Amino acid sequence: MKKLLFVVPILFSSCATQSDLINLGVAASMFTAVTTMEDWAPEKISEQIKEKKIKNREEYEARIAAKLAKKEANEKESD
Repeated sequence: MKKLLFVVPILFSSCATQSDLINLGVAASMFTAVTTMEDWAPEKISEQIKEKKIKNREEYEARIAAKLAKKEANEKESD
């Protein structure tokens, strides 16, 4: 942020061109987007990770139950 304080006066000086100002606008919007994502992402990602863990656990338990049922069916057939 401190770097912006030095860059802005230089761009607004007499040697600044229109493309420099456009580049500054693009850089500022990208900076804002990245900052917003850094603030937003951890909450949303942690929620997604929790949901994924729950889903994986349920799928794991279903696979174990299916294996046990298959094993029991095979044991009954062999008797």
